Amino acid sequence: MSPIISTGQVTWGLQLPVQSQSPSFVQPWESTAGTAELVSVAQAADRAGAFYIGVCDHVGVPRPADERMSAMWYDTIATLGWLGALTKQVRLLSHVYVLPYRHPLAAAKAFLTLDHLSDGRAILGAGAGHLESEFEFLGVD
Repeated sequence: MSPIISTGQVTWGLQLPVQSQSPSFVQPWESTAGTAELVSVAQAADRAGAFYIGVCDHVGVPRPADERMSAMWYDTIATLGWLGALTKQVRLLSHVYVLPYRHPLAAAKAFLTLDHLSDGRAILGAGAGHLESEFEFLGVD
């Protein structure tokens, strides 16, 4: 498999605003922003030559963790698929997709579909997760 970034090439990308409302990183303007602003940022990143746009992943943040993390997190695959249809070249990064929350075949199918429909632009950023109460809430280990 050949590298997707050439040696010595400088790249940049961004975790998109609006799609999660965690108080630890949300900016004041995001509290009233919606899908139009999300698309505007994604398309601007695409036009500016960003290598990726990233969307975070949480299925459901239970109380009391929602007070510090928020309960609003857009679905990763749906959001990236929608933005993939509205952008041209920027790669679509899951930042970070928590694999234990989902059946492996369902997760693989979702990402392969996203990659196919976006002409190979999907990047699976996967992780183990960190929020114990979310694992308990979902009934997974």
